[in-house]
Amino acid sequence: MPFCYGTAERKVAGTLRRAVAEAEQNQPSRKHHQAKAYVPFGYGTAERAYYFEQAMHFELFDRRAEFSVREGNLPHWFQPGVTYFVTFRTVDSIPQALLKSWHLRRDQWLRERGIDPAQPAWKARLRQDVELEIEYHATFTRGFMEYLDRNRGDCPLCDANLAEQVAACLRHFDGQRYRLGDYVVMPNHVHLLVCLLGATEIESLCRSWKTFSAHEINRLLGRRGRFWQEESFDHLVRSEAQFEHFRQYIAQNPTKAALAPGQFILYSPK
Repeated sequence: MPFCYGTAERKVAGTLRRAVAEAEQNQPSRKHHQAKAYVPFGYGTAERAYYFEQAMHFELFDRRAEFSVREGNLPHWFQPGVTYFVTFRTVDSIPQALLKSWHLRRDQWLRERGIDPAQPAWKARLRQDVELEIEYHATFTRGFMEYLDRNRGDCPLCDANLAEQVAACLRHFDGQRYRLGDYVVMPNHVHLLVCLLGATEIESLCRSWKTFSAHEINRLLGRRGRFWQEESFDHLVRSEAQFEHFRQYIAQNPTKAALAPGQFILYSPK
């Protein structure tokens, strides 16, 4: 149990574990994975208890599950195993002290599972174990997404002109190096779906997007220095249902963040 959980959270955990066990006995066709819950930055005791309840039971996507994809609803280019859900964020979107704490806990978690975070290929190693990858995203990625939706920092991409610079970079090699799917440019971060083509690698592609967009944005702002956080989140999409889930997540992101029209760019290919 993570050190920050109090008595209330422990009671919730016990209740949820019993409920999960009963559900698995009654519905053997559904796949479930028990994951440690990661509580978003800045949450108080009551919020931690609620978030712990929401994150405690992390579900694997399965064709037999209730969530299904309508026939003809998927784009022709979607391919499981080479499509990614990607998130990258501005440099001040998360305070450095919290970011450092998060990295320390993440690196310890990875080492305990035999993955060296100092190695460039640690993400590829993580993707080899589907169950472990799911636990990782439930434990760490989810909290980041919650925090990003609070729109902390300068939020420079509220400026439509700057946001368009990012969108233009995403579209630049669409159809050549990758197939660009749904994306949203938020005030301090970007979510997107992308299907890789040929020898394109997700890490180098993300670096390219961030390098060129940062150069153009800094030029327009008349400044120098880092614009994006160095690390990006990339989640391998393994099924049609998971793909549709991420499309919906992208579409709903501005509403969740309570943004007004003009404060984001939302795109969905026809």
